[in-house]
Amino acid sequence: MAAYTQPVPATMTPDGGQMGARMKPTCPSLFFCAPCAISGYIRGDPTDGSCEGPALTALLLNLFLCIAGSIYAVLVWKPDPSQIQGDGTQRTINNICLAVFCTSGPCIISFWKEGDFCTGCVQGEACIALALNIIGPEIFAPSLGDLYTCCCWKPTHAQFKRSPDMDGGKSAGQQVGTATAVVVNNAT
Repeated sequence: MAAYTQPVPATMTPDGGQMGARMKPTCPSLFFCAPCAISGYIRGDPTDGSCEGPALTALLLNLFLCIAGSIYAVLVWKPDPSQIQGDGTQRTINNICLAVFCTSGPCIISFWKEGDFCTGCVQGEACIALALNIIGPEIFAPSLGDLYTCCCWKPTHAQFKRSPDMDGGKSAGQQVGTATAVVVNNAT
């Protein structure tokens, strides 16, 4: 499936800034999807940063010591807004099928919509994917929800949520400074 790369229009705060799009991962997300949850917070994409930094630590610990990476993610790693890379006002899913393979269809839909892998798993299209994953094995077709997510589900701007509680936002001063720097660089 093609990547969804178009930026979602900014959501403005009352003071003229932009809301962030990086939700601090919940405990279930960190436990069940440790590398992807950490990558989703730091890089804004569940797989782009899953093999670097603290996400790689969680991945290797899970590979070699069963659930040690999940325990590391829940108890040791702490979301720090200064670690956010790229545009903190955006989330992406650059490779939907790989992201589904690493987590699950309902989790990826929830990540796109809510910013967390578990927060919205039983709402809307994520619930459809979850139901298909539950019903699939009964009719000898496992992972129907994952297949639905890879082949049928399309992330849209309308589904993408931000809130003042999310990290990665920009204040009005940061935006003006960035725009001024671009104009100055183009003028020289």
